[in-house]
Amino acid sequence: MRESTLFSSLLPSHPDLLPILQNIRNKYGIPEIDPDDIGMKEIFLSDNDINWQSVHQEIEAQIRNSPELLPSSIKPLLKLNYTENQPLLFSGLEEVPEEIRNQLNALMTVLFSQIFKPLLGNVNEFYKMLADSLFEFLLTGTPRDVPNDWFGTVTTTFMFGEPMIIAIASQASDPKAISDQFRQEFTKTFGKDRPKLTEGNLKTGEYLRMKLAGMPIKDIVDVYIQRHRSEFPNDEFSKEYRATKRKHEEMMKKRIQRLQNTINEILGDNK
Repeated sequence: MRESTLFSSLLPSHPDLLPILQNIRNKYGIPEIDPDDIGMKEIFLSDNDINWQSVHQEIEAQIRNSPELLPSSIKPLLKLNYTENQPLLFSGLEEVPEEIRNQLNALMTVLFSQIFKPLLGNVNEFYKMLADSLFEFLLTGTPRDVPNDWFGTVTTTFMFGEPMIIAIASQASDPKAISDQFRQEFTKTFGKDRPKLTEGNLKTGEYLRMKLAGMPIKDIVDVYIQRHRSEFPNDEFSKEYRATKRKHEEMMKKRIQRLQNTINEILGDNK
């Protein structure tokens, strides 16, 4: 993505990161490197007077001590002290029945395991990526590319045991790129050949609902007859009328079953 390329080149000049670079350069005597000067880079990298491991560690430490790099809405979550597989204790709920307290604990455990924990992991990856980028910039004069998912991402997760594709886009995202990624992920997850609902499927939907509610096919066809009286003989007691109704009962069975099969395929329940 072009956004990633552009912002990668601008990253070292970010107002919260530039002072960190300047502090590290001054402390360790690291000059600015021309990315096109291969000879200078080779000489510089062979200099054993600089403890590069310490440089990297200090860059990351200073980044983690820069609260301005994170949105204010995330900062309170970083202060939460949650131990996995341990119940959460709520103050002021001593008089609440134990069953309700257990339900609250179960809910919060799900929130932490599925939302907060991954979020904290993403924050750590964010800090590490920034540190790696600034470190490479000091070494080579060229910062590491920032991940494309900083600007938007498409991912497959699970909700209630079912796969769910989520697309996230920021204002800086390329909507076409996100759309293309979504289609690719959708095809990879759910397959390429998927049925499409037709106008006929929609008309059959009401009859399927009647069947699922327990209405016999013959009664469903009676509803159909009321709506399509011209398709049946006038004499309801004639052989032709009874034959036409039996024919429509068989047709209705097949029609409803086809729609049920289509729905099962769409929902992935055709096993």
